[in-house]
Amino acid sequence: MTDIKRIEKAQEPCCCAPEKPQAPSHESGCLLCGKPLVYWPEAKSRVCAICGKTFEANCACEDGHFVCDDCHRAGADAFFLPLLLSSTEKDPLKLFEQVVSLPRVHMHGPEHHCIVPCVLLTAYRNNGGQLPGASSGLHAASPSVPSVPSVPSVPSVPSVPSVPSVPSAAPFSPVDPALENSVKEALRRSKQVPGGTCGYWGVCGAAAGAGIYMSILLGSNPVHKDAWPIPQQLVADCLQKLAEVGGPRCCKRTGRLCITIAAERTAEWLGIDMPLSEVRCRFLRQNRECLGPDCPYFPLR
Repeated sequence: MTDIKRIEKAQEPCCCAPEKPQAPSHESGCLLCGKPLVYWPEAKSRVCAICGKTFEANCACEDGHFVCDDCHRAGADAFFLPLLLSSTEKDPLKLFEQVVSLPRVHMHGPEHHCIVPCVLLTAYRNNGGQLPGASSGLHAASPSVPSVPSVPSVPSVPSVPSVPSVPSAAPFSPVDPALENSVKEALRRSKQVPGGTCGYWGVCGAAAGAGIYMSILLGSNPVHKDAWPIPQQLVADCLQKLAEVGGPRCCKRTGRLCITIAAERTAEWLGIDMPLSEVRCRFLRQNRECLGPDCPYFPLR
């Protein structure tokens, strides 16, 4: 795959000045000025420097700038949704690298909570998995998770006939209603996961995103006896892996790790295999807290 030009503009939320700032342009640290972020154990009232709304926040940059989660991820989905809805890429890690190289996707930030489930849903569809609302329903075999009730088996859906050779035609329709609906639902759910949950809740947003992906596939809800445990198990497996690798946070590293675990569990539980490429990180210079050689994606290992 050819290199995709990175047009990243910044890194993560920061804290507040009442006057209207210039457009964000920093790759790391404060979205507005580039200075390091300062995190507090207790939330403080801050005004977003972009939208002017007041929020309870746990971080600010050294100069006091704050950007709320909505403004931080604003516009990101406008770039990555068209890419995903038209993509035929089967490797979710390659797809993730394409998405995080787009404009408005910063080095760190809550947009990654949305990207993980959307990438997984797209790759699942591109590998032959049937999304909810497509044709006769969910394609899923019984997950074999220890001590977790199995999801009832549903017969496999026959393969889709090949599309006749037409110039510029793709194997899938550019607008797949089932994919579009699933991705939009994933966005709606994942936007409820705030930035910084990895440090403040003990639940990384990338792991929560993997759980959202599996919940959508299985049609899980709070009272669904069979499906309910499966996304929980996936999130637990993701968090276990993140804890083993260690911190501090890196939204690129955690996203890749959770996508890898989710793809492996999808093959095991649902019978849909997703290819997983070897990734060497291109973002280490934008990450002040990079683990260096301790990161599994460090390019000089």
